[in-house]
Amino acid sequence: FKEDIKSLFDKDLHRTLLTLPILGILIFTVLPLVFMICMAFTNYSKVDAHTTIFNWVGLANFAKVLNIGDSIGAATFSNYILGMILAIVINRKGTRGKAFWRFCFVLSAAVPQFVSLLLMRTIFSQNGIVNTLLLNAGIIEKAIPFWSNTTLARVMVVVINIWVGIPFTMLQVTGVLQNIPADLYEAATVD
Repeated sequence: FKEDIKSLFDKDLHRTLLTLPILGILIFTVLPLVFMICMAFTNYSKVDAHTTIFNWVGLANFAKVLNIGDSIGAATFSNYILGMILAIVINRKGTRGKAFWRFCFVLSAAVPQFVSLLLMRTIFSQNGIVNTLLLNAGIIEKAIPFWSNTTLARVMVVVINIWVGIPFTMLQVTGVLQNIPADLYEAATVD
């Protein structure tokens, strides 16, 4: 036992020094990851100040996120598909001013989201700029209830989520597209 302890501070010093970082990785990375993966398959909710028992729902949460008919699924699907299409269009060989177009779309991601959401709430309020412009132009006779009409509010939330979310997907796909070697593009052209 004494020899083992001595070796931990002599020839096996690397094991002694790596113990703390490995414990940190296990506690702060692996354990929360396993917990979150397990939580993804449950219906976790709070009633008042108490959490209810985890109900295992299997893949139902994933089906809800990917369901196009649901507002969550529509927003997720739209963010992903439109962000991917936007990245592909901007990264094409014939697109001019790529940096300008990226700047335009990333600008909405650069502004903190709570500021963007507060602006959207104000812009589309009863006395907001959209209703004021439409009333002054004579296009509508009374203000559109963007936030008090349930259906219209849901549509607005999905549209604003798409407006805020597309740049993030565009940046991710742009990173992937820019890491594809030019040889692969040439080989695809030949094929």
